[in-house]
Amino acid sequence: MKKNLELTKAEIKAVKQSIGHWKRDIQKKLLKGIKIKKLGDNLLFWDDMKEQLRCGSTSCALCKLANSYCNICPYSKKYGYSCTMERGHFKKFVNAPTLSTCNAMIRALEKILE
Repeated sequence: MKKNLELTKAEIKAVKQSIGHWKRDIQKKLLKGIKIKKLGDNLLFWDDMKEQLRCGSTSCALCKLANSYCNICPYSKKYGYSCTMERGHFKKFVNAPTLSTCNAMIRALEKILE
């Protein structure tokens, strides 16, 4: 993990928005005991199958800020690899969408601000 990351105001805002999204839209439901069903490699739905999980590039403030160029994303700058790579926190969540991997993603985002 890289140290002393200098972030722009826009990057700080995007990281905070991403943390808020994970806490509000994903962690909150998981804490209520709502499970996630995985269809295929990357499709995640809430247990009732009425709504697809909003996670990934279309709902990520960091992806939008970096215009989906992972190498300039604050996550990649902090950790030296993309969150979508096998060792990345987002990929770990997609592979095993649980409260534990959600919390790990949130902690990884919070560390970017430290």
